[in-house]
Amino acid sequence: MHLLEDTVINNLDKLSKHIRTSAHKHDAERMNELLKPYNKTAHNIITCTIDENGDVIFLATDANDAFLNHGDVVTTRASHVEPVQLVARICFYILRWFGDKGRIAEWTRNWHVTWRVNTRPVGGPILRVKDVSPSPCAPWMDDQIAFWYNRQEAIDAEIKFLNEWFLERGIQ
Repeated sequence: MHLLEDTVINNLDKLSKHIRTSAHKHDAERMNELLKPYNKTAHNIITCTIDENGDVIFLATDANDAFLNHGDVVTTRASHVEPVQLVARICFYILRWFGDKGRIAEWTRNWHVTWRVNTRPVGGPILRVKDVSPSPCAPWMDDQIAFWYNRQEAIDAEIKFLNEWFLERGIQ
């Protein structure tokens, strides 16, 4: 009788281990299908905060498409990359009133002007030199508005600033 019980127990243990191993293997395979590893560069690091209600706040970039498939997504503008010069900025916003997509919007993105970053839509500042690269040699410049001749460089600074700013706000 003990021999039969021992055999049954051994077989149950083996079956249990086999099921657990198969389940882990299946889970691991499924996890590999769902998660695609990203190469870590400054352009595809995702910074997100989770508020007390469980809402996830993050910058909408190509790197975080994975978040868009999980529940309701509400997208709001975090900032504007806009011309520094007042007349160009007014024209920019009049033309952008027609939308952020299309030929007119694309044309405005290629203007040869100086660009600034305005984070007021999320309660932030218009970026100053101290926000992007404080100068130990010329501290008097720290309060000057930061500007870029290349729009993509302004966007890169915007993303870096907002990621850091959202983290700091989330901690406070």
